[in-house]
Amino acid sequence: MHLDGVSAWSLVVLPFLLSCLVASATASTTTTRLTWVNGIGYSEEHMALEAPQLSQLFGGTPIDFYHNPTAMVSDNDVTGYYRDLTQAGTQKLGRITKEVNGLVHHLRTALASVGKNGRVIHLAHSQGVLVTALACKQLLPKEMEQIEVLAFGGAAAIRSTPQTPFARCVNYYSVNDPLLFVVPEAEQALRSGLVAMDKEFCFLAPRIGDPIADHHLLGPTYREALSYEGKRYQQLYQQRLSYRITRSLFLCTMGFVKMMLDGCWQLLSLLKRWLKIVWQQVFVVFFPEPWMLLLQRKRLDDDVTTIVPLPV
Repeated sequence: MHLDGVSAWSLVVLPFLLSCLVASATASTTTTRLTWVNGIGYSEEHMALEAPQLSQLFGGTPIDFYHNPTAMVSDNDVTGYYRDLTQAGTQKLGRITKEVNGLVHHLRTALASVGKNGRVIHLAHSQGVLVTALACKQLLPKEMEQIEVLAFGGAAAIRSTPQTPFARCVNYYSVNDPLLFVVPEAEQALRSGLVAMDKEFCFLAPRIGDPIADHHLLGPTYREALSYEGKRYQQLYQQRLSYRITRSLFLCTMGFVKMMLDGCWQLLSLLKRWLKIVWQQVFVVFFPEPWMLLLQRKRLDDDVTTIVPLPV
């Protein structure tokens, strides 16, 4: 079969392009978004300073934080601190504040960015867990199914239930965290001694021994839990994507090399046939008599029947 240059090139390039499209589809994985809501006494400056540290723990994934405003104008503002505590107390009684509504909007924006098959990993600390618990009441079940909640020293416990069907919930508490004892569900889980059977509570040994210092999100106690969650996130969502992309690129490259070799082999075969035809034509033109003799001898050889003697 005769193949011109365009047809031969198409046989090589088109399968390669198709394999690239297949590889791109194979490499696709779950789209994720990391969100974070803070507790009492956090200014926007605090959030901006700590967000890169959280991002580093999660493999460099950007942190899309929602700032839960504070009444404190400085780190030493005692009046503002008590105003924050008062607000948290009213939220503990079930009051829906503007911070709750703001977080609902923030989470829905994150869900829209990852699509219907994506996953939002939501970090909440201290009062931020309470705000998250109140925000859950405004979310739809199908929205909660796409959210993982990681709570640290929360003023409320968040569980995955038929009413709140979160994809995953873990409530981390340092055993000396002051907020542990304003959450009866968490205190009961600690006192029951059946912590290993309840995967939604994880109690940590304090690393400093000071309840206030151990309550800090990026203190050594909760940082250890964040480090574990960050490694889990990377294994589930980052390394899997990297492996699939690398494997797909390798298969594409090997497929392309194979097609190139097959194409070269076909071109060599065509060149060999073309050279044979040219050589025959040249030989006939310049040496007609020997050529005719060769043809006659070949026909005679084809007509000769070899007789094999039978053994005696």
